[in-house]
Amino acid sequence: MSYYLSPIGNAQIIDANGDPMVGGTISTFLAGTSTTATTYTDDTGGTSQGVVMTLNSLGLPTNGPVWMLGGVPLKFIIKNAAGVTQSTFDDISGIGDTATAQDEWTLYGAAPTYISATSFSVVGDQTNTFQVLRKLKSTNSGGTTYSTIATSAFAAGVTTVTVTNTSGTLDSGMSAVSYGLLSATNPSVPESATGKLLRVAADAAAVRAVIPISSVRVQSSNGYGSTNTAIKRYSNVLETVGTDITYADSATLGASFTVGPAGMYAISIVSTGGATNIYGASKNSAQLTTSIHTITAADRIILAYTGGGNPIQASNTVYLAAGAVVRPHTDGTASGTAAQEQFTITGPL
Repeated sequence: MSYYLSPIGNAQIIDANGDPMVGGTISTFLAGTSTTATTYTDDTGGTSQGVVMTLNSLGLPTNGPVWMLGGVPLKFIIKNAAGVTQSTFDDISGIGDTATAQDEWTLYGAAPTYISATSFSVVGDQTNTFQVLRKLKSTNSGGTTYSTIATSAFAAGVTTVTVTNTSGTLDSGMSAVSYGLLSATNPSVPESATGKLLRVAADAAAVRAVIPISSVRVQSSNGYGSTNTAIKRYSNVLETVGTDITYADSATLGASFTVGPAGMYAISIVSTGGATNIYGASKNSAQLTTSIHTITAADRIILAYTGGGNPIQASNTVYLAAGAVVRPHTDGTASGTAAQEQFTITGPL
């Protein structure tokens, strides 16, 4: 039989103040059960640690190092001197134990402090471990929760981590947190032979978990603003997804779409002009009574022509700064078939 050094119990156990957890205990059980199981003091397995280890003045087991029998994952429960559970770590294998499957998560050695359903803290500057966009797995009263780090900041002796939960939610019973093996900075994601396609895909997926896509789609043109006479209005909102795009329709100002975060946005407009019709979209334009084709070029993001009453779509994908205002901007002429006209904006991509 082989024995492997335990990842729990061989590093100092500290309390919420960063002090050694003197008089605390570590209890061991078979993984996923309440059946007690022993650990050992060395790699021969000759001396048992017992099923409950008491912590000394250094916050370490009184009987010395902790070793585990190979192929037997365990559950560790850490309690303070008052017998109050501080952390629970389940399905833990010895370091280098290949008899059990390699886990993609690395257990953080100290207990996290619950703050809210989307935040927690850990003692010390741990921002290099808890990096923005890194994946987390935490143990809570409600079960296992998977999250993505949104912010990580060190101040006043603690690192505060804010997350976006992808499965479950943090709760006051939060007792353990693990971080993904891959770092958010310079991860070991392979690249394709022709470039960085695989890396880009992984990065995009990570960013999407933190910044979800929003979209607004409106339909059926309803004339123009009485003041902004080149800005279309619409009667129906067909779809609103997310909160990063704010749509407004005004009898005087026409329709507008204000974006939240900066990023790439996909914009399309369907128009059905009469004999001739110039249409498109502008951003942050102050020339709201001027035909789209003669406004300042930098403010023009879509420009197209239609005629004969046939619906024609024009689109573009552009970078928009935070707070940018996009408008359906035309030459102010009457539409063809109003119900066929649409405007869609989606992002950030």
